[in-house]
Amino acid sequence: MSFAEAIQEIKQASLNERLKALDELWESVVEEENSVPISDWQAAIIQERLRDYDNNPTAGEPWSKVKNRILK
Repeated sequence: MSFAEAIQEIKQASLNERLKALDELWESVVEEENSVPISDWQAAIIQERLRDYDNNPTAGEPWSKVKNRILK
């Protein structure tokens, strides 16, 4: 079966089956996350954010507070 055929078959599945397929695909991506290269600009942004955190670790807010503010 080709990739296109597999996609068509998944599209015809029930919502529950499609969600299971999505979960399986996502898990397979997560298992290989370290093998996905990042670009130089992405690495630079990560380094910048890590430096900012190292210089002032209390500057941010916990996710729970941010989430509550967004959901209000």
